[in-house]
Amino acid sequence: MLSKSVRFFTFTRLRNWRRASKTSIVQRRPLMRINNLIVICLLGVLATPTIADESQATSGKSVKLLIALHFPENYDTMKAIAQCESELVHRKNGDLLQNSTGSSARGTFQLLMSVHRPEMKRLGLDPNNDDDYMEYVRYLVKHYGLTPWAESYNCWRKKVKT
Repeated sequence: MLSKSVRFFTFTRLRNWRRASKTSIVQRRPLMRINNLIVICLLGVLATPTIADESQATSGKSVKLLIALHFPENYDTMKAIAQCESELVHRKNGDLLQNSTGSSARGTFQLLMSVHRPEMKRLGLDPNNDDDYMEYVRYLVKHYGLTPWAESYNCWRKKVKT
């Protein structure tokens, strides 16, 4: 036989479950939004690539995730640019992907380090840190739009969903 406190607890949970099941979906919607927001925030915190966990973004899914985290408002465009510039590869053998023509272009968005490294240093950003690299790309987009990638426009404009 169950103790009196266990029976009361079980009865109370059953009664509360019946009440909850009678509430309409409209009444429960604000709670679902809050729960969804909490889950999204937790996923964002857990999935953020840092030097401590995955080491660094290298290619494929980890680069797409990095782009999604830093460019949620124009993810498709920035992913298309990254595909054209580096085929979504950010690092090769632990170093920023180097341009095959021998220029100083590095990383997913093939930033010319001879041009951009001094500005990154001035802003306190480390080009070898993935998040700093992406923050600098965000800075470029904010101040110059997509003109830094005008050379590859004919490639990435075809990939952007309209």
